[in-house]
Amino acid sequence: MDVRKLKEKLSDDSGSLSLLIMALFSIIVALLLVLTNFASIAVAKRSLTQATESAAQRGIRNLDKSAYYQGKFTVLSYVIRPQDPGIPIDCSQARGDVIEALRDWQRDEVSLSRVELSEISIESLQCDGFSLEVTTRAKVRLPVVLPLFNVREAEITSSVTTTNERNKGLYLFGHRIF
Repeated sequence: MDVRKLKEKLSDDSGSLSLLIMALFSIIVALLLVLTNFASIAVAKRSLTQATESAAQRGIRNLDKSAYYQGKFTVLSYVIRPQDPGIPIDCSQARGDVIEALRDWQRDEVSLSRVELSEISIESLQCDGFSLEVTTRAKVRLPVVLPLFNVREAEITSSVTTTNERNKGLYLFGHRIF
């Protein structure tokens, strides 16, 4: 008789649907928590990219006047070699402005940065006289710490390269000829 009662209990379907619903609910909640962390990282990455772009733009504005006014790229050189190398920048001033821009960006109380971002640093800063490449690194504090993984923060990087270009055409006394 015990075997027959055991078979009846095993074939009884009552309560199995609630276990399935609880398991699916747990999986959905876990996925939402993981997606929340990924979304937080994506937003922080965009904020770091904006800060890096801003710093690179501040650095690229430094004109190397001696190279610019030496006539290295004149109308004659345009006929011989139409590929414009770009507007020369002063690399030493550009480096200083990039560092200052990121420092100002971190200190600003009404900043565009996310509260999750911390320890923003310049990983590399390269300048070849015509372009500026800035790579930054930061840590992101995750909003949800999952008990199984115990990951509290992630590290992200952002890289931006910028150049100055001349307007195409021939300018004479500030007016475009062609």
